[in-house]
Amino acid sequence: MNVKVFRRREAILERIEGRGKVFIKDLSEVFGVSMETIRKDFEALSRLEGIERFHGGLKKNNRRIEEYHYYYHHSKSLNIEEKKRIAYKGFQLIEEGEWVYLDGGTTVANLFNHLDLRRGVTFVTPSLILLMRYLVEDLEQIFERNNHRLIFIGGAVNTRIYTTYGVDFNHGIGEFNFDKMYFSVDAIDIKGGLTNSDEIPYGIIQQVRGRAREKILLVDHSKFGGIRQRTALKLEDLDCLITDESLQTPWLRLLKENGIQYIKA
Repeated sequence: MNVKVFRRREAILERIEGRGKVFIKDLSEVFGVSMETIRKDFEALSRLEGIERFHGGLKKNNRRIEEYHYYYHHSKSLNIEEKKRIAYKGFQLIEEGEWVYLDGGTTVANLFNHLDLRRGVTFVTPSLILLMRYLVEDLEQIFERNNHRLIFIGGAVNTRIYTTYGVDFNHGIGEFNFDKMYFSVDAIDIKGGLTNSDEIPYGIIQQVRGRAREKILLVDHSKFGGIRQRTALKLEDLDCLITDESLQTPWLRLLKENGIQYIKA
């Protein structure tokens, strides 16, 4: 599935969740594609739990679709192999006994693939994906074996990006300080810095950034060269950048000048 199809189908799901039903003719006009293309989208999406076809459209039935969202975002996300490599490199930086903050991104979620590499780490997160992994994949035994702890920070729930946020989150996160903060952003640019389009992850970063001794950015190659609406961090605020992107001389020079560690995954 290419990026355009992925984003269009994701947008269709958001419309179904918000409106209850969508129609082929309407979406053909909205996305500027043929009705046959939308029919193919509907055919694929109708196989998902909680989605049902009807004549001329697609609707949400009485079953919940959260299970699909988890599977779709986490297991079938774009550049999954690159994200796994990035997460492996990131986990190697963790020291035993550290307190580590993990954000709600899918790249960061792959850090939980390597729990046996360290002992005695306390992970603090608002990520519903990580909480679901802990429960569904029975990670409790791995946590116990390695003397890890998981602290989930509650708050208002956003099911589009699978994180808690808001006043209760801000209050909860204020109880902690971290050795390391692992996070992702929507875009990274040599002039524009680290930017997000959504105000929720942007706001979360602002709450956590001052509480972490090291700020470690995990991003794949698709995030480079863009600028979104909100500046989450300036590049010079980073301590480490881990990516599969092979950076060119201007990037390398800038990172070196600001004392930012660059790790190629």
